[in-house]
Amino acid sequence: MHKVLPLDLDPPLFLDPLFIGYAAGFIDGEGCFAICTRLHKGCVAPSFEASLVVWQCDPRPLLKLQEVFGGSVHLQVSQRPTCRDAYQWRLNGHALRRLLVILTPYLIVKAEPAALVQQLLENIADRTTGQGRGGVRPQAILQRQELVTRIRAANGNQKGRKKKQTEL
Repeated sequence: MHKVLPLDLDPPLFLDPLFIGYAAGFIDGEGCFAICTRLHKGCVAPSFEASLVVWQCDPRPLLKLQEVFGGSVHLQVSQRPTCRDAYQWRLNGHALRRLLVILTPYLIVKAEPAALVQQLLENIADRTTGQGRGGVRPQAILQRQELVTRIRAANGNQKGRKKKQTEL
């Protein structure tokens, strides 16, 4: 049986290596690392949130990932009669940092987006970038916005731009 991860960032010794491989492969194939930006009412600078989202029609793998890594699983009812309902597992914040410590070495397809999310989380955690009432320093905001641009490119999301097709 797998246990919920502790709050520290050190990889736990009790996780089954086969499960770590399974989780990395599953996320590599079905997951999406993203950085969302929001400009809250009355705020000058945007806020940035990193997340991992995995969609699946069968909730069982997502529930196992939630049991081990945390996060939340929600049912998204399809609005189209030809599409099935799907479940979404979402992970962010400190739990996402723990997952990245454990799984990043095993990711292949999602290695670049995971690294960009990790950079954002480190930037946010770095108290020298400015936090709280003093606000985030302009240089840190520019760095975070650059990470948003890079992760969109890595995910193939160019905000309306057509993707270049390349031959393998």
